[in-house]
Amino acid sequence: MTVCTVRVPATTANLGSGFDAVGMALDLFSDFSFDTSGCGLRIEAQGVGAAQLPTDEGNLVFRAFSSTCLWLGAEVPRDLHLSIHNRIALGGGLGSSAAAIVAGVVGAFHVTGAELDPRRLLDCAAALENHPDNIAPALFGGVVVGALQAGHVHCLRFAPPPMLTAVIATPQFHVATDESRARLPASISLADAVFNLSRCGLLVGALLAGRLDLLAAATEDRLHQDLRLTRIPGGIQALQAARQAGAVAAVLSGSGPTVLALLDRRTGSVEAVLAAIEQAFALAGVSVVAHAIEPTCAGAVAWCDMEAGPRE
Repeated sequence: MTVCTVRVPATTANLGSGFDAVGMALDLFSDFSFDTSGCGLRIEAQGVGAAQLPTDEGNLVFRAFSSTCLWLGAEVPRDLHLSIHNRIALGGGLGSSAAAIVAGVVGAFHVTGAELDPRRLLDCAAALENHPDNIAPALFGGVVVGALQAGHVHCLRFAPPPMLTAVIATPQFHVATDESRARLPASISLADAVFNLSRCGLLVGALLAGRLDLLAAATEDRLHQDLRLTRIPGGIQALQAARQAGAVAAVLSGSGPTVLALLDRRTGSVEAVLAAIEQAFALAGVSVVAHAIEPTCAGAVAWCDMEAGPRE
């Protein structure tokens, strides 16, 4: 018998110019419990969007868990009670799918007793997600820059600047990542490619050096954000309002519809930025859930109770 609980953070990806390459973990966590002492498959969910989560083999956590068991050369347990306590908005651009996949992968490694090698965990999770900008920070926490090469993920992780804080506002409707991605152009001009490459480099450097004053320029984007914002009423106005209220940068989180404002805690007012974003969305007739949130260095963690005793 094994009971294993996995806790995974929300994430924000892209950060403007870092399309499919840069992500950051946020201090908001969902919990997933895997109990192999049950009878048959039973999936229960509570928390945010619980009624929308499948409770059969179509559940994304279970799919990631079972795929990983097979990837590890182990049988999928016939008896599994999967309990989900979700705190991350579904389809909101805060990495809810990545959290589910990471939970399933980490849970499978623990339940099967596989060696917890970070590279294998990352490659397995990324194979299910196809891009690492949400997966890597969900696994490792902090800010992560990642690139896929021949089925493997190369990544660099570092701590967010200590003076960085944030505000998120999530409109109460969903944006499907696949649908949002399908609207993006298949090719771009050389000028736009250079524009984003230079700013993505500046973004990573600014975060590493703690140069929050450079984030406004570093988060400018010509690849995805403007096209995605056309599907989010009030989104453009909310980003503008956040900047005018003192945010050092404001971006679409992932594919949206959540918007993310970044603040320097030494000079910015969280309350002012929150109010500005909420007002901008309200003027567009959009209801949002908005609150302050901290970047976090904490990634996925797991703890297990086993009849044979704890693993070393």
